[in-house]
Amino acid sequence: MDLYQMIFQRKSVRKYDLAPLEPSILKDLWQYIDSLKPLFSDIQYRIGAPQTHKRNMIPMKAPHYLSFYSEEKEGCLYQTGYIMEKIALYLTLKEIGTCWLGFAQPVDDQIADPKGQRFIIMLALGKGRDSIYRTNVQQFQRKKIEEITDVPELYSLLEAVRLAPSGLNRQPWFFSGTKERIHVYREKLGWFKNSVYGKTDQIDLGIALCHLEIAIQKEGKYCIWEWKESETIYKDRYQKICTVHLSDSNVESLS
Repeated sequence: MDLYQMIFQRKSVRKYDLAPLEPSILKDLWQYIDSLKPLFSDIQYRIGAPQTHKRNMIPMKAPHYLSFYSEEKEGCLYQTGYIMEKIALYLTLKEIGTCWLGFAQPVDDQIADPKGQRFIIMLALGKGRDSIYRTNVQQFQRKKIEEITDVPELYSLLEAVRLAPSGLNRQPWFFSGTKERIHVYREKLGWFKNSVYGKTDQIDLGIALCHLEIAIQKEGKYCIWEWKESETIYKDRYQKICTVHLSDSNVESLS
C-alpha cells in the first residue's frame, strides 16, 4: 500500500473515537511532516501541534487537529493544499481518519503566528468510529475525466487528480498539454465568486497538484514545476497557473 492507493480509498471522516492517538503514531507523523519538501522553498510555513480543541462552524469533535500557518506570499495557498493533502493521505495509509476543516480556527484565537505567519486551515485526525476507506471509485461524486482535460492520453494519469477533494466539491481545475508537459489551470472567477471561493480554490488546486505529483511518481517520473500564471483564458473559463514537466531525473523547478 502507498499514497497513490490511498487516493482511491480515502474519504472524509466526521465521527471519531475521541481517545488520543498513541505517542508512537504522533511521533511518526511529525517525522513524516519534517520530511516533506515544499512546493516553494521561499515560502515559510509551520504546522501547529495537534490540538485537543478548535472552533468550527460545523459541530464535530476529533482527538487531534493540525493547524497550518504560512507566510502570505503568492503561491502560499497552493502550498497549503499540497502539503496538507500529503499528510492526509499519509494518515489514511496509517489507518488514521482525517477531515479538512475549512471554517475552523485555533481555539486560542491566535490567528497570527509569532513568526509573522498567518493561520490558513485545519485538519482533524483520529481513529474513525467506522471504516475510513471507500471500497470503490463509484463512491466518489466527481466530474467525468473529460470534464477536467481535453487530452485523452492524459486520462489514465489524471484519474488520481479527478478524485481529489475540494471545497463544496467544486473541482475548479482543468488540464491540457501532453504526457511530457501538462498545463494546469484553475477556474477564472469574477469579483463576487472570487471573494467567496478564491481562497479555497487555490488550496484545492494545491490538493490536485499533490495528487498529480503522486500519480507521476507512480509512473517512475519526476515533476519539474514551471510557475508562470497567464492572463490568457482557456476555453473561456480557465486561467493557467503552472506547467508540470515530466522528467526522468529529480531536478529543481524551472522558475
